[in-house]
Amino acid sequence: ADCVQTHLVDSRQQREYVLEQLSLEPPQKLLLACSAAQSPDRGSLHWLADAASQTAAVAVWLMGAERADTERLAIWRQSLLDMGIAGSAIYDVNEQALAWLGETS
Repeated sequence: ADCVQTHLVDSRQQREYVLEQLSLEPPQKLLLACSAAQSPDRGSLHWLADAASQTAAVAVWLMGAERADTERLAIWRQSLLDMGIAGSAIYDVNEQALAWLGETS
């Protein structure tokens, strides 16, 4: 059976805990959901890169993209591309992100 785990990562302790969990049991797929309304900062991007490196299949969901500033979305997208996330794995439509997570490889 597929196991879906969700973690909210807001604090430094949560970041460390989730990275530890990912390294102990690397997931088959990892969907990183980020608030599109917030600008990505260096710390967040660094954490996302660390988390993404724990699994072969990774996608990023920019939550609330429909309400976010166009410029901010462009910054998110460029930052993620620079980090090595494929453009096709960056979702700003909720249904698409969740469909990706549900697909079986």
